[in-house]
Amino acid sequence: MQLQVTRPRSLRYGFTLPEMLVVVLILGLMSSITLPRYTDYIHGHRATIAAHRIASELNMARHDARTRGIKRKVEFNVRGNRYEMLKMKHPNDPSARYRVQLSEGAYPVTLITADFAAADEAEHPTIEFDMYGRPTARRRPLTSGKVIVESGSHRAAVTIDPVTGEAKVP
Repeated sequence: MQLQVTRPRSLRYGFTLPEMLVVVLILGLMSSITLPRYTDYIHGHRATIAAHRIASELNMARHDARTRGIKRKVEFNVRGNRYEMLKMKHPNDPSARYRVQLSEGAYPVTLITADFAAADEAEHPTIEFDMYGRPTARRRPLTSGKVIVESGSHRAAVTIDPVTGEAKVP
């Protein structure tokens, strides 16, 4: 005669199918709630990071104009979704033009507007820093300056101080 040993229910290993289905259902509900918020956060982060990059590069052009005693121009192409640091060498490839395509890279965004208070420069708004780092637009002193980028439903702005030429993300 052979004895069968059965384990008590509390010592059995594994999960039952209904338990697994409940866990999958809970995970699905949690992800459906958090995914839109995460996506929204990513878009906000992209817009902010891109605005900080633009501000940093405008400040770099301003600094370069002051230290070298020459004029530096930054041209924005809203339709082409890019900007270019004219007559500046690209830091990674000195033989290439210093052009930044905003729809490419780690933080893709859309260039909404670049306004430097000069009505006749709708196609390619350009800001120029003189040898003292002061900003001008179309050879006139800058009265205001703003660049706006967008990712998803989030926008971020870069403002240029008309006196000092300093670019900031408010």
